[in-house]
Amino acid sequence: MWVEKSREQLELLHNRFLGDPDWLAILIDGVWLTRELCVVVAVGIDIEGKKQVLDFEQGPSENTTVVSELISRLAKRGVRANEQRRLLVLRDGSAAIAAAVKRMWPEAVQQECLVHAHSNLRDKLRRRDWADLDLRFKALREAQGALAGEEAFDELLDFVSERNAAAALVLRQRRESLLACHGLRQASGKCVVTRICRNLHKPCQQFGLLAPNPRKLTLEGHLKELNTQ
Repeated sequence: MWVEKSREQLELLHNRFLGDPDWLAILIDGVWLTRELCVVVAVGIDIEGKKQVLDFEQGPSENTTVVSELISRLAKRGVRANEQRRLLVLRDGSAAIAAAVKRMWPEAVQQECLVHAHSNLRDKLRRRDWADLDLRFKALREAQGALAGEEAFDELLDFVSERNAAAALVLRQRRESLLACHGLRQASGKCVVTRICRNLHKPCQQFGLLAPNPRKLTLEGHLKELNTQ
């Protein structure tokens, strides 16, 4: 009985129409269930700030085939940008996700998750440098506007360059995607990207299990400039 019901719910998740909500942002991330099984999950945030698990695709890794299948299915089911506003896609540093999003939604603003970037850089530096790294990422997250974001990023890059040249090279290559939202003239307060990533981290970890009363995100004010960038 429960097997059949689970199959029905899975079919509903994979096939229900997704074109009715006015989507502001889509978060795409991989969740490793085992060493051999990765599930790439897509979570949407609509204009009211409500979040919803849209779909998932499983595979051996967060590879091009898995990601492309997921994004293609989302598009066929109605996920698209508003005619007057570009879609914001939040992702980690995955090249597969970046390429698939570029093919399906070429005008989308792609913001690489600062939480992921912070965590990855911590692994590349000595423990004694973590506190200083944390302060520089805090400054980057709280920077308002393109100029402040560039300055905070340059300070972070200089700090990393003095400690790990290889990590600094990767960081420099990701400059554009890490600063994508800093040019949106968002309202004061912590960077919207950090808030979204932290708010959606738990449901992604739980493979689509949302809290009964998910906290709304006031995104419209922060993302209203998407159509002008």
